[in-house]
Amino acid sequence: MSTSQIKQVPVADLSIDPRVQRQLDPRRVAKLAAEWDPKMIGVLTVSYRAEAREVGHEVEVTEEWIVLDGQTRYKAGEQAGITHMTAEVFEGLTLEEEAAIFLKHNDRKAVTPKDRYRLAVMAGEERALAIRDIGAKYGWYVTGSVETLVKGQRSYSAIGAVEKIYDMDGGKSLRRAFDVIAGAWGVTAGAICSETVYGIGQLFAENPNGVDAKGFTAKLSRLGLPAYLAAVGDRRRTHPGMSIRTASRDWTVDLYNRGRRTHRV
Repeated sequence: MSTSQIKQVPVADLSIDPRVQRQLDPRRVAKLAAEWDPKMIGVLTVSYRAEAREVGHEVEVTEEWIVLDGQTRYKAGEQAGITHMTAEVFEGLTLEEEAAIFLKHNDRKAVTPKDRYRLAVMAGEERALAIRDIGAKYGWYVTGSVETLVKGQRSYSAIGAVEKIYDMDGGKSLRRAFDVIAGAWGVTAGAICSETVYGIGQLFAENPNGVDAKGFTAKLSRLGLPAYLAAVGDRRRTHPGMSIRTASRDWTVDLYNRGRRTHRV
């Protein structure tokens, strides 16, 4: 059971845990520090962590004050030489609860898709965990996740495309798309990208029972990833204003139907 109280916290005691924060923007920090106005700073949201451990015959307590909301203000205050800041300090939070508080305190449109996804995984959100598990089956993880930063696993950045395809049918087409991409191009760097996820994912979502996955995988393998990406790029250039999602979908459907007399989509 967590509790909270408003208090003045020494800036020197504050810190950031990247597992429950978005990436810091140094330019915003510098601008805020240069224009520092204490009336505009408001209240930080902080998690107090305390860990006790035995050292010899004594018990040592390690304390941390982790900024969950207001890291830009905190770092700007640090640069401006501020010694104390007002914070709502929570005690007894789990790591998952800390991540959930960050997401609730921040407009998700202001958080990058990768940060929002990473924090959603940390908070234990079902959708984010399902997306993680789909990629994990093939050894792919979102850039910036613990798996890529600590364990050196393969990474991809197209989380926006992945989430949109997942939402079309609860992950069914996303799973099939990952399976085809892995079958066609294996561990090729860049194989999981907006073009491939949008193109192949929408092919399956729009034709849930009519795609020859095995035959199409073989066709993609023969074509090669560079040629696939170049063709989608050409489609966008010849249709000014066309989105990458539409160009990927349209060209992938054309490729699938090419040379087919039956089972066209």
